[in-house]
Amino acid sequence: MKKEIRINVGNRLRDLRKGVGKTQDEFADLLGVTPGHYRKLEAGTYELTQGHMLKLYYKYHINLTYLLTGEHDKSDFLTDFISGSRNEKIRILAEMCLYLATMLFCTLENWCEQEVLNRMIKKIAGDTLVRWCETVKSAMYALEDIEFDLFIVFIEKSTETAFVTEGLHFVRYLRQQRAYINTPVIFISNCPEYELYTYRHLHCYQYINQPYDREYMEQILSEILCVQNQYHKEPQMVFSFRSMIYHFPICEVIYVESLDRKVFVHTIYRTVEFPGMILKRFMKEMDSEVFLQCHRSYVVNCQYIRSFNKQEGVLGMAKTDIEIPVGKTFREAVSRKVLDLK
Repeated sequence: MKKEIRINVGNRLRDLRKGVGKTQDEFADLLGVTPGHYRKLEAGTYELTQGHMLKLYYKYHINLTYLLTGEHDKSDFLTDFISGSRNEKIRILAEMCLYLATMLFCTLENWCEQEVLNRMIKKIAGDTLVRWCETVKSAMYALEDIEFDLFIVFIEKSTETAFVTEGLHFVRYLRQQRAYINTPVIFISNCPEYELYTYRHLHCYQYINQPYDREYMEQILSEILCVQNQYHKEPQMVFSFRSMIYHFPICEVIYVESLDRKVFVHTIYRTVEFPGMILKRFMKEMDSEVFLQCHRSYVVNCQYIRSFNKQEGVLGMAKTDIEIPVGKTFREAVSRKVLDLK
């Protein structure tokens, strides 16, 4: 629907609501949308669906002809159609067909959105392979065939709640997979009520409400794809802490230390503190081929081991002057690892 039409319909919706003495919250509850979503209906940002119009008619007998066309015909829409002359019926049907054709055009426009995104992606990174899946089932099968670097998930309001939330469940599944715990996810949606949930619990990169600005979308895709091209497949140490996802390039982590119920990640650039975390939980997310526990309170990156003094029980590490203690129960394992590294 054209923006001008949406705004006009929204203005008339507001007038009709006030005419029956109801608040925006009450109309939002009637239509089954959030108050914020309803305000955007009146503002013309979102469009009324056929389901919305039927609810309005059956509850308040709102004149749909006036709502859609702006004609100040105060008679009942259905009564006019049933009792009207042949020409009157043709006029009413023509108005409805015009509106429905506009809605159909918008639906077709949504179908074409994939092609628009395809062109954006190819423009930014021409060698990128793009695969679109119509259902969550097909997306799950695709995960078995290809390792993806970016997910774009459409979630649209539907009478079937499962249709709305299946995209959310899919991303929740992704976040439980080690390979995708930190993979960027962009949501494109007409359901603003899920925005906070996707940021807080699914750690999405962006949640974009429809209709959106295409230049902004291109900017977001550029941020992701350009960075991935620069650092493609660089191994990361990734873990979740207090509803946030953290990641460190493995090549930058020197050692990890546990002290006073805090974990400190020491990298070549900085030290990051995680209060309340224990080393055992942290180690579940660490690659045992790269990281070695040498003490109940220390884990080191094997790439930075410079020397091992077995008699004194300390490791010398590159990029730092700190000597890492080696516990007695860990010395044999550390000795074998040091020999393997030589």
